[in-house]
Amino acid sequence: MLRSIPSCGASSDAGWAFRRLGRKHRTPPPAGRQQRCRGPRPYPGRPAREGLKGCTCRAEVLRPYPAQPRRAIRAIVEGPGYGRLWLWGTALTGGEECGILLFGEAGRTFPGEGGGRPENFPVEEVPVYRGYRNRANGARPNGARRPVPPFLLRRLILSSLPPVRRRLPLPAKLLIAFLLLSLLGVASGLGAAAGTYFYYAQSLQGQLDRLENRRLFETTKVYDRHGELLYEFFSEGRRTRLESLDQVPQHLIWATLSIEDKTFYQNPGVDPVGIARAALGFFATGRIVGGGSTLTQQFIRKALFTPQEQVSPSLERKIKEAILALELTRRVPKDEILLMYFNEVYYGNLSYGIEAAAQSYFGKHAWELDLAESAFLAGLPQLPDVYAPFTYGELDPVKLERAKARQRDVLNLMVENGYITRRQADAAYQEELHFASPLVSLKAPHFVMYIRQLLEEDPNIGPEKLFAGGLRITTTLDMRYQRLAEAIVREQMQREDLIAFNAHNAALVAMRPDTGEILAMVGSVDYNLVQPSLCGREGNVVDGNVNAALAERQPGSAFKPFTYITAFSMTHDMYTPATMVLDVRTEFPVPGHDPYVPKNYDNKYHGPVRLRNALGSSLNMPAVKVLQHAGVEQTIHTAHRFGITGLKRGMSFYGLSLTLGGGEVRLLDMVNAYSTFANEGRHVPPVAILKITDSQGNVLYEYKPRPLEEYPRVADARFVYLINHILSDDTAREMAFGPHSILYFDRPVAVKTGTSEDWGDNWCIGYTPYLAVGVWMGNNNNEPMTANCQPREKAERGIPGSRGSGHIWHYFMEAIFNPEKMLPKYFPDEEQRLALFGDGDLMDILRDANGRLREDFRRPEGIVEQEVCAISGKRPIPGVCPVVKEIFVEGTQPAEDDLCPVHKVLTVVRIPGTDPPQYCLPLEGVSYPPELVQQQVFLDLYSVAKPEEIAGLEEWMQTAGIPRAPTEFCPPDLGTYQPGEPGQPPPQNRWAGLVRAITYPRRYAGITGPIEIRGSADLVSSFPQDQFDHYKVEWGQKGPSGEMPTEWHLVASDVGRTPVHNGVLAVWDPGDLPDGSYVLRLTVVTREGRPRFDGDEPGHTYVPVYLDRGPIFVRLLSPQPGSVLRQSTVTLVAKVEGVSPAARVDFFYGDPARPNEPGIFIGSAITNTVYPLSERIYTVTWPVRQGQFVLSVEAVNTAGRRATSQKVYVIGQPPQGSLPGNGDILAALSSRSSPSASPDGPAVEAVSRPENALIAPGAALRRLAQGSLRR
Repeated sequence: MLRSIPSCGASSDAGWAFRRLGRKHRTPPPAGRQQRCRGPRPYPGRPAREGLKGCTCRAEVLRPYPAQPRRAIRAIVEGPGYGRLWLWGTALTGGEECGILLFGEAGRTFPGEGGGRPENFPVEEVPVYRGYRNRANGARPNGARRPVPPFLLRRLILSSLPPVRRRLPLPAKLLIAFLLLSLLGVASGLGAAAGTYFYYAQSLQGQLDRLENRRLFETTKVYDRHGELLYEFFSEGRRTRLESLDQVPQHLIWATLSIEDKTFYQNPGVDPVGIARAALGFFATGRIVGGGSTLTQQFIRKALFTPQEQVSPSLERKIKEAILALELTRRVPKDEILLMYFNEVYYGNLSYGIEAAAQSYFGKHAWELDLAESAFLAGLPQLPDVYAPFTYGELDPVKLERAKARQRDVLNLMVENGYITRRQADAAYQEELHFASPLVSLKAPHFVMYIRQLLEEDPNIGPEKLFAGGLRITTTLDMRYQRLAEAIVREQMQREDLIAFNAHNAALVAMRPDTGEILAMVGSVDYNLVQPSLCGREGNVVDGNVNAALAERQPGSAFKPFTYITAFSMTHDMYTPATMVLDVRTEFPVPGHDPYVPKNYDNKYHGPVRLRNALGSSLNMPAVKVLQHAGVEQTIHTAHRFGITGLKRGMSFYGLSLTLGGGEVRLLDMVNAYSTFANEGRHVPPVAILKITDSQGNVLYEYKPRPLEEYPRVADARFVYLINHILSDDTAREMAFGPHSILYFDRPVAVKTGTSEDWGDNWCIGYTPYLAVGVWMGNNNNEPMTANCQPREKAERGIPGSRGSGHIWHYFMEAIFNPEKMLPKYFPDEEQRLALFGDGDLMDILRDANGRLREDFRRPEGIVEQEVCAISGKRPIPGVCPVVKEIFVEGTQPAEDDLCPVHKVLTVVRIPGTDPPQYCLPLEGVSYPPELVQQQVFLDLYSVAKPEEIAGLEEWMQTAGIPRAPTEFCPPDLGTYQPGEPGQPPPQNRWAGLVRAITYPRRYAGITGPIEIRGSADLVSSFPQDQFDHYKVEWGQKGPSGEMPTEWHLVASDVGRTPVHNGVLAVWDPGDLPDGSYVLRLTVVTREGRPRFDGDEPGHTYVPVYLDRGPIFVRLLSPQPGSVLRQSTVTLVAKVEGVSPAARVDFFYGDPARPNEPGIFIGSAITNTVYPLSERIYTVTWPVRQGQFVLSVEAVNTAGRRATSQKVYVIGQPPQGSLPGNGDILAALSSRSSPSASPDGPAVEAVSRPENALIAPGAALRRLAQGSLRR
């Protein structure tokens, strides 16, 4: 608080003199105080600043007001006769120190007579805030940005003036009042304006900061590997940000400034004159030729205001816009504001920014625009929806006329502003504009949408960054490959034979195996095509925007390579390309359903085939048997390791039909999995993106391929080589496709076709070491590809892979190998071909860093070649077996003593009058006519056939006309046979033409009660039918050691007197016969009867069966309970006990914490030939997993009885790095082939009892098998 300052009189040279404001105060002074100041009136002409004489004055300085920003420092002085005074700080010296109010000691007075000098008083410092500095006439705002030191006042002088006594006339008073009020109004307005400006400027600082730091949404662009633009992703519209104003042509800048803001470089951000002129122009002409807002204001409006605020006419919005424009101009250079404008403004046609507009309207960059195009675009931002010349993607004549008128206005203004001449303006207006297509160009559409899916699901990118982040995405796609693939697919799908068989759609994927880079992806015949069914079925046969390359479809036989490599890689009972399987009708039981009986594509069976030919010719029955041996789960694990991402419905869902394409997979996955074969067993995941950068050029992601050796190995290179060798062997597929088929090339190319069972899909996938290509053909609605719209269940034929997708695959591969031959076929225009494909070298991206290609599949170490029997695949019998060369993984080839078991050389006697010839074995001591006795090589397949294959083998041998090796001895009277006289027919043999067969029950079947015995007992048509006498069905019980029965009993009460062909021969009721092993015998007797010899009749048919009404037991022999499984694979061994043999033995594993849940299927076991058949030991290989498990076995015998073993608890601790379900192939092979390895090393370690029996895998079981055979 300032204290009272008594003073009287004043010097005429005082620093300040204050006039009395307001009317005179006559308030009496308080008691004890001096009287109020009195003095004479000033005489005329006397200066007003003369002080009073001879009086004492009293003044009170009440309190100081500290300086605030943009406010002056002031104090209030009150005293008698003075009214209320405002005292402003001032300087008494010209130095850096400035002064403010002084207050001093009460009671001190100045000397009288007005000439005295003021006394010095003590001082007190009052602070002054920034923004003010010393001025000669007081402290006033000046916008200074540097602090000012505090003011310091050394002296204070107060003078009083005499009151004015003269009264003014009323008009003068009114005038003065009006002037005062006007000045007050103006001051109030200016104060309010200044306050408003300061308020908004302060509150909008944050918006300007965000404006300078904000990121515009930008179009994301997708390119192929060579930089060709494929597509632009955007949400609101397209935008490509320019980095410098140098990228904008000068005439575009002139055009924009002429139509929007010609004073842009002179105004401070707002243009009051321009606003007034725009308003007057609008009222005068009725249309707007120049905006009232400056270019800066337009940019502020577009950049900082919402769409609702942009169209709002509110005063607040206009004030904000003006203040922000002023502040932006103060902070940012004009060139930067102009660049921001060009990047921000909307030009219509979903184009934000001048670069996007140039690309959208004229298909060129902004810096390539000429004067006419620049003037055209400069006129659009004012009303883009009115002037943009396109409507729904097509040129609108009405809008184009408006746009041209707007272009003329822009050119005229450019002339007025002196930027161009009238001649230039007229020429630009007359210039014809060539518009680009307004539709967004979409190349490789299915691949681009695949890229979108990948990035939207990527947590580092996501939809927002993809559509507005201005990313630059360089993909692996090669548009040369893509164009070629699209052209071939379109051309092939127009073939009349495909249309006739209802085939309408196709897809193709091309990939580089060693890097996983996708080079081409065609998802349908036409992205924009929707074709309804021509057969009246639901759905469309072509849905163009559906990417069939990513859809799950049944692959047919194209899945077989995964089955075969699983069987080749097994550590126990390994198959080889030479392994023989019987392609004969075989039933596979399915619980609760009819038996599963696979069929081949040609509806025929081919008897004994080696796996090389079975895979190369795509035979179905052998593939199912290989899968049964390898296991469904193991095969699915193999497919997953190779790159298949589907097949996740559980083992029980697929079953044995898996190998024939019973599971659905994606084309992209299949090509990637086949690439693993091309990579010698190393899996390289598919790659679609090479590089991603943001709008600033910062690299967000970059794919750097590694050497192939650094990728994980999922299969042994030696087993992979077996598959590659088979699939690239043209002779291996001759049985099905013939020589030099559509799948053949003059270089090593591995290929496999596939056709689904219902004719809904056909596939062709092939590869070299440097290129993998897969093709799918079918219909989107799963219609079968059959003639005349036949339903799949009635169609006998359809389009197989070799006739459908195989042609697309072949022509694409041929075009890559021989572009000079194939490119002119699909791109006849030479100029276009040169522009699209350059020099035509399409293999440049397939070469390694040294410019080389791997032409052949590399043969790894450990592959040997050996001659084998062409039928059995074993060591050939010299002079007997047809011989072929086969390759093996070393250690798996047939041993020296492993001779062919199916070729037998017998001395036989041909039975006269039989066609085809029938033979019998000669009796010792009996002579036969020399012309009937011969040495014959017989194919004894029954010795290697499984029980369930016998019936089918008999049918095939009869159909093929292959004689069965005789098992019966010749009758004695055949030795007395004499040839007839010339010209006379030979006498009919008593045994020729007999038809006898028991077709049910099957051999080794289990019988639980009365059954019908079915079959045939008849004579062939060429035999005299009146010679039939009767047939009889008998039963006999085998001996304790399995000897043939010595006593026979009629099944029925009497013999059969009528021939039977495929019917019921008799009904056998075992009654109370004991369970055990029995034999059924069928005999056909002619009217002449059968002469007896050796106590028996010839010509019998035998069927061994089991009478089994007891229980079945199954138990797991190994591993033992509590075992720790330390190898990557172990052999599970089970034993089935009961009268009948097991028809199926299934192994399962499960979670110990869920003992009541069904286990996960491991596989079905095959009877192990290592053990005697009577022991009924069954094995399966299990890839050990990490964790705790319970193992169990379920068995079904031939009598249909089922049993489940107790669960065995084990702990899995496979070696580190083992893949789930992946057998330790290398370890197993080294145990066979390496002399230093321990082939009998334990597969399990017993925890509780060290003396537990251990199972020896691999070579140990093989040696045991060889030993048992020798014994």
